[in-house]
Amino acid sequence: MNRQTILNLDGKPFERMETAEQMRDLLNRESSRFQEGNRYRVDETADENTIPKFVVVRARTAKSKPRAARAEIRDYAGEQPGATKIYHQALRVYLFSLPWFLASTAMYLFAKQLWVFILTAMGVTRLPAWIDASLLIDVTAWIGLLWLAWLVIGVLTAYYGTTLTVDERGITYRRGILVRDVTHVRFNEIRRVGLRQGLLDRLLNTGILEFASSGTDDVDIRFIGIANPARVRAEIEERIEVNA
Repeated sequence: MNRQTILNLDGKPFERMETAEQMRDLLNRESSRFQEGNRYRVDETADENTIPKFVVVRARTAKSKPRAARAEIRDYAGEQPGATKIYHQALRVYLFSLPWFLASTAMYLFAKQLWVFILTAMGVTRLPAWIDASLLIDVTAWIGLLWLAWLVIGVLTAYYGTTLTVDERGITYRRGILVRDVTHVRFNEIRRVGLRQGLLDRLLNTGILEFASSGTDDVDIRFIGIANPARVRAEIEERIEVNA
């Protein structure tokens, strides 16, 4: 039995039993919120003059239950254990598209300067008469604007159109906005939760979560670019065990 003695603020035993009992009750009440198996009691001791003194002793009577402790902490923090959570793709996975955003923005805002730079680098001092310079600049700006709009729409569509919903029943994967593709797997049907991360994924703390059900040999759901994949995987596996 693991024992730990609790003394007063001076590092000495309590002189009064009432004070020791108040400390014992406080410790029992607070510790029960976070971990099972910790109970405190009051033991009597004596000093060198054989005057009775009192100490609070922690006796670990059972093994702790990490899962129950996490549930207690979650409840104490105000979180609902069966609350619905919706996960999106991490926006940081689009950092690699940043050069394309910059290029399209430059084409739209600096079309004239861009053509001046290109023609100067090619050694062209005058455009042929059949080329309208203003039209060339306008077309370049419009191409840059359309390209930028296409990139922004693609990011927003991927972010809002691809979701992973975890509720009390199971996992629902939705993809698309105009045309929806929905896949739902109940917790008791999931036989494997996979996590794939490359080097860049580890640097960005993103990854791919894969869910395979008992009725198929392949992966039913593959969610690409989720943030904090290890934490999300642990939360989902905890729900799977609770609902098993």
